[in-house]
Amino acid sequence: MAAGVPVVEKTGPKTAILRVEITRASTDMEDLKITEILPYGALIGGTKALLGTRDRNVRLLVESQLVDSLSDDILAERVSVLLAKDVLENDREMLRFEQIQETVDTFTQDIVYFIRLTAYTAKENEDSTQ
Repeated sequence: MAAGVPVVEKTGPKTAILRVEITRASTDMEDLKITEILPYGALIGGTKALLGTRDRNVRLLVESQLVDSLSDDILAERVSVLLAKDVLENDREMLRFEQIQETVDTFTQDIVYFIRLTAYTAKENEDSTQ
């Protein structure tokens, strides 16, 4: 993230704190494929679901806030849903970070955009009041 926005170690003017929190995590079965609509495919897909061997998607709900580092006022907030499809092989596999690395990288790019947009909007509001 430091490549996208300057990162500092202390509070000060025109400095914000980014708070990111995973507020919910869930898994659900992968979507049906076109071949599973056919009778034999449906039977195989249903059997996999019953046995717990069907691939699972991972869904994370992430809440982010940009907070003024001096006043603690909330500058901007957003809620994101991260979806990693077909990363778990069955309903017993444990999630490893490597499995969602690409999804997290995309989220990080979105957060950099969120920070830049918030900074731009704040600057535009500041310029319009002067």
